[in-house]
Amino acid sequence: MKFLMLLEKVKELNIPKGEYAVLGSGPIAVRGLRDSKDIDLIVTEKIFDQYKEKQEWKLKEKYDNKYLEKESIELWNKIGPGKWDIRKLIDRAETIKGLPFVNMKDFMEWKSSAGRKKDARDLKTAKKYLQNPGKAGRKHL
Repeated sequence: MKFLMLLEKVKELNIPKGEYAVLGSGPIAVRGLRDSKDIDLIVTEKIFDQYKEKQEWKLKEKYDNKYLEKESIELWNKIGPGKWDIRKLIDRAETIKGLPFVNMKDFMEWKSSAGRKKDARDLKTAKKYLQNPGKAGRKHL
């Protein structure tokens, strides 16, 4: 349920389409496969630089990358591990509930490369969903 409120906050940011996409657990949370207590947006350098100047956004660091955070929304202009092309991920995003989400193929590749416990759980959830999309989901939305 918290995830739906976060989606509304993202819409209120009015970031132009083509300048961001939802990543993190967002692609499975929007499908109702699990809830999420925060929302991760990958953004272009232009958007990152604009929000960096806004006083209410705090610059933080995690996973060897810097990001901006405000009220459980995180803006990332770089993601790891390795080098991911943010522009390509944004361009290939799919629109769900009026917002761009990193597509499931890219989401699964990113989760596979990250190698954390939570990523392995999310990957298992995503694979199960893709095997039978009509049966899974909606329990958390």
